[in-house]
Amino acid sequence: MNLSAIINSGSLKYTELLTISAPVTLTVSQMGVIALKSTIATSITLPSATTLGNLRLLVLKNSGAFPLLIKDNAGTPLARLDPNTTLQLFATNISTSAGSWATDSTAIGPLWFGLDYTVYQPVNNTGATGILECVQVATNKLLFVYSKTSSSAGMIIGTIANGELTFGTEVTFLSGSALNQVSLVSTNTDAAVAVYNHGGGSGSAVVISVSGTVPSLGTPLTLTTGVGAMNTLVFSSTNKAVIGQASGASVLTVSGTTVSQGSVRSFGSSYLNFQLANIGTDKLMVMNYDGTLTANAASVMTITGSTVSLGAGATLHMGETASNDSFRLVSLNTDKAVAVYFHANGLKAFVLSASGTTVTQGSPQTFEQGLAALGTSAFFGARVATDQALVLVPTASGGLLTARLITASGTTLTSSGRVVYSIDMVTSGVSVAAAGGGSAAIVTNQVGTPQAIKARLGGAANLK
Repeated sequence: MNLSAIINSGSLKYTELLTISAPVTLTVSQMGVIALKSTIATSITLPSATTLGNLRLLVLKNSGAFPLLIKDNAGTPLARLDPNTTLQLFATNISTSAGSWATDSTAIGPLWFGLDYTVYQPVNNTGATGILECVQVATNKLLFVYSKTSSSAGMIIGTIANGELTFGTEVTFLSGSALNQVSLVSTNTDAAVAVYNHGGGSGSAVVISVSGTVPSLGTPLTLTTGVGAMNTLVFSSTNKAVIGQASGASVLTVSGTTVSQGSVRSFGSSYLNFQLANIGTDKLMVMNYDGTLTANAASVMTITGSTVSLGAGATLHMGETASNDSFRLVSLNTDKAVAVYFHANGLKAFVLSASGTTVTQGSPQTFEQGLAALGTSAFFGARVATDQALVLVPTASGGLLTARLITASGTTLTSSGRVVYSIDMVTSGVSVAAAGGGSAAIVTNQVGTPQAIKARLGGAANLK
């Protein structure tokens, strides 16, 4: 798009909004170049496209110190406009109020990310301890569980509307001991199971029920083998989940506000660093990866009642010996998952497909070269649409937390990335969860004064 070649009815109007202290909806009379100066992080809604006529061009310059969330007239988020950046928009379709908007801004990229919302901020300015998790429990609801102090944890519901979050009232999740580890999975609408490690290392599971915007706890269950090396918790079918721990897996079954645990199916010494992904009703993909050439394998896991069965393992070919064992397995579709991992020469991924209990591997594809992992558990991912996953990739190279949207067509993968945070803004806690409509919620424990747990919505860009 050439700015000088586009004329709005023969002129290009300049407007400066000196102060924005609340959400603003633009009108057709403001189409042109607008300098935005906001005293808060807020949203800018575009004019109704049906009113534009020949006034198709809009240039937004954020001259303020706060980010702005740009929405179309129907309230759909289009882009986050950070301070000191410019966005050029051109209405390509004006037949509806929302319209269609095109941009040539390299700052937008293939992903949009909204404003930051504070999930929890310590009253004593010392910050949270970095344990946090998020899961979607309904079309427009997210459940957050997070550590508050060395002896307490809380939970809260976030409601999504037009790319923005509002929060209900915080409820106590744990008191009297430290929350050392937690995983969440939604087992039904407005219901989830939390598996957590607390205090001296005891492992528990509990049902969290949601009424409106208020979460409540069922009766906690002490797990038969503790949590220990819990590495994954995934949905199996309605009111049922599977927990992977140490070298085996077991089924958690929900009945009302109680949860029960089936017998642990041991994997022996062959699966010591594995993850699970749901690929169908009571059907999961299990993948082991320890950074060598010989011990990487994948199998299909099936669930009958509370019994776990494991199909024959397929040896995986992942290229040269990896520099570490950091990876993430994310569901894509029925009988399909994607494995994303760090290798000696950068970031790679491949598709795992299941036919019955037989696993086949797509060819590994390299997305970025010269990356170094940040720690050994450096990936966080969620399926956001059919054949599409959003994966967070924290890297030591440049100290960045990057979101990668990975799309599968058969066994061929394409990937687009955008930096979400600089690592120096984020401490140990990171989580990502599907948020509906192809979007996801990214939750981080951020450095600041005071330190706080923040959530940001994002997903595939609506701008084409």
